[in-house]
Amino acid sequence: MIITHQIKKKYGNVDVLKGIDLKINRGELVSIVGASGAGKTTLLQILGTLMPPDSGQVLINEVDLFKLNAKALSKFRNQHIGFVFQFHQLLAEFTALENVMLPGIIAGTPKKQLKKQAEEWFEYLNIGHRYHHKPSELSGGEQQRVAVARALINQPSVIFADEPTGNLDSNNTHELFELLLRLRSERQQTVVLVTHNEHLAEQSDRVLRMVDGLL
Repeated sequence: MIITHQIKKKYGNVDVLKGIDLKINRGELVSIVGASGAGKTTLLQILGTLMPPDSGQVLINEVDLFKLNAKALSKFRNQHIGFVFQFHQLLAEFTALENVMLPGIIAGTPKKQLKKQAEEWFEYLNIGHRYHHKPSELSGGEQQRVAVARALINQPSVIFADEPTGNLDSNNTHELFELLLRLRSERQQTVVLVTHNEHLAEQSDRVLRMVDGLL
């Protein structure tokens, strides 16, 4: 489902990625771990099309992503990729429900259908009582569940999560990881996770260890 060929990235004279070959299957939960500066987040951003590699290929569902023009790439990202970040990245002026619906609005999903889908995800994630609360009125764990619902609203092929538990306490960390495992087992959702938490990583289907820009 996700295949890369010789992904390379350099910042100035520093080789951050030195030729990454990778294959991730549908329905896998894969953790990428490694020391700070090993290139984990750079790799995740390239896989998620947030930045281009200097060279190499990234294919998702057999689509060679960086051969697409900017408009087509943006559309693919919206329809096939979900993101969960460490600091949630929710829009403060919108309610939780409005935050979750935003990717679907961009995709052009009819509002009535989109609202129904969003409410179903809220119920699945056990935050159905938080539809109309703004981010400042939610706990850290609730904010992260809203972020997960937002990532899932367009039924993406893959979720990329960059240190999603890094801003959570131990209880919420455990609950979020259990949620990701449930999405994998019940929904065959593919998840690629960057984490420093070795305990969580070892519960994944696969652990990819990065050392100096190489897996």
